Amino acid sequence: MSTLAYANLTNRRDLTVPTAATTGQNAAKNNWVDMLASLVPAEVLVVHAALLSITTTTVNAVTTITAPGTLYWCFWGLIALSMILYASGRAGAWNRWDLLRVCIPPLAFVAWTMIQKTTAFDAVCPSLPAATRTAIALFAAILLGIAANALSYKADQNVPASSTPPALTAPTATSSKSPSPAAPTTAASFPAPPPTGSSPTPSTSSVSPSTPS
Repeated sequence: MSTLAYANLTNRRDLTVPTAATTGQNAAKNNWVDMLASLVPAEVLVVHAALLSITTTTVNAVTTITAPGTLYWCFWGLIALSMILYASGRAGAWNRWDLLRVCIPPLAFVAWTMIQKTTAFDAVCPSLPAATRTAIALFAAILLGIAANALSYKADQNVPASSTPPALTAPTATSSKSPSPAAPTTAASFPAPPPTGSSPTPSTSSVSPSTPS
């Protein structure tokens, strides 16, 4: 279980066409997987354990934080890292519900550090009593599980874009006006040439000679 696995499971749900298996009672079984993946941010928990090994010392079964300043900034850095991991897993498929999903892994990480002893949370809130922080973490875990389950159901209801028919486009409105006739072109009139092979006949005057009286 990890934050990247939670993002990939959400991607798979988004690409699945809603059926009876994903919207009925069978969906509850699949939602448990999403809940576990979201509530166990394995990547940041492993990094957190590695950081504790260099910022704490254990003597006679008593663990003491030796670099509280470093562990303080590591706490906030791991929260940001868990959000980045989820966002990278959802790259290209982000929707409005991911604004809530991206908050689950970091809050789950905070709950884990509150339940355990001598963690990065002690560098942030060292004065919070152990009983109080444990009770807050347990209630937070339950609420986060409910939120993860509800968001998994939302992902099951999503209809992939590839399965939706293309939207019909309205026909383009055409003008009812008839095209205006082209303006007539006037050509200069010239006499037709004589037919080929014939010689022009000279014109003769029909004036008769006058007789002397």
